[in-house]
Amino acid sequence: MEASRLYSPVLSVGRVISQDLIFRGQRLKTGDRVMFYTGLANFDPEVFDEPFRFIPGRKVKPLSFGAGMHMCIGMGIALNFASSFITNIYARGTIRNVNIISLAEGVSALGASHFSMEMNSNELVEN
Repeated sequence: MEASRLYSPVLSVGRVISQDLIFRGQRLKTGDRVMFYTGLANFDPEVFDEPFRFIPGRKVKPLSFGAGMHMCIGMGIALNFASSFITNIYARGTIRNVNIISLAEGVSALGASHFSMEMNSNELVEN
């Protein structure tokens, strides 16, 4: 989940306002269309401590695959693939000190474009 927070597969979601409301001083009317940038929300320092640091096992879940009834149907497949990939790498050595080196700034999101990862090379096994 933490990797999906840093490079979200879903960058934004659109919604249609179902009733008139005022949000942060902006009047929104029934039928207005709004866009919520989940990719940017995943870096909100009010929600995520040290948002630019890779911290596996965070308690707060990202919005990378949506939430509730709008959760991405492919989330399980994506997370299973990522988990298998990481398990395979981890079986060849100890992973530690994962750091984001640079961020990619897109139109609607940030993403970890380069990162470093240390492994104990004496534990690596080639197949």
